[in-house]
Amino acid sequence: MALERRHEARTLTRATLGAGVGVAIVENTVPSQVYGLEAGARQQLTLGFGVSAHFGFGVGAFQSVPQGTFDSTYIDVWGNLNPYFGPFGRFYVGPALTLGHRHFSDSNPGGGAHSVTGASRTHIEGGTRFGVLFGDREQFDLWFQGASSLGSATRIAISMGFNFEFM
Repeated sequence: MALERRHEARTLTRATLGAGVGVAIVENTVPSQVYGLEAGARQQLTLGFGVSAHFGFGVGAFQSVPQGTFDSTYIDVWGNLNPYFGPFGRFYVGPALTLGHRHFSDSNPGGGAHSVTGASRTHIEGGTRFGVLFGDREQFDLWFQGASSLGSATRIAISMGFNFEFM
């Protein structure tokens, strides 16, 4: 009975809402915590394979030499391919591709010669998202993600979060 409910629920397009926390390094900064919110959708295409797409917004504070401390807000849009495996197919792991936009603001009084106030950067990241689905209809998603920039500006991020999936 529970297995039938899970398979039935997997055929539905699910809206997701969640939050995450992580560690990021932007160019030559000290690793900093980042916090984000995300919304998206997940669709199971076959019994063992699905896709998901997410939109996220987050903030972080970075320490850089010689610039000092600066804040960053970001908007990300990313997609994942999700092969499902493990007991009852509740685990997934797959490649992730992200298109993001970062806006940096200076939190140093006066800014100085190395101010980054108003600087922005659009970037592409590649990585992997791993997760496990819980619940009778697999509506709880605990995920981990690692990503690195694919352009000239170095950015590495490792994050984890939790999503609730609406059906």
